Amino acid sequence: MNREAVEDAGSVRQLVECYEELRQDVIRGARGCSLGLALFLREGMAAWMRACSTWMPKPAPRAPQHPGSALPSGLHGQMAALLAEMALATAREVTS
Repeated sequence: MNREAVEDAGSVRQLVECYEELRQDVIRGARGCSLGLALFLREGMAAWMRACSTWMPKPAPRAPQHPGSALPSGLHGQMAALLAEMALATAREVTS
């Protein structure tokens, strides 16, 4: 399996959508040449996923985080608020 191709949530979502489309075609009894179905039946799901991952669009690159930052970008504000609350609580204890 091309691990990089399916690690991204968007890629996983695309694989699920493709699988569901293939499944619906089978349920409806769709006629015609389906290379995806032939591959799935002959080689199995892993081979089908590998083949699908080769033609799926590559996910957009993630926005770079600040150098040296160990926090995901969405947590910076929450962490700042938590640290401010801790500092205020300590200041209240000192003045009490």
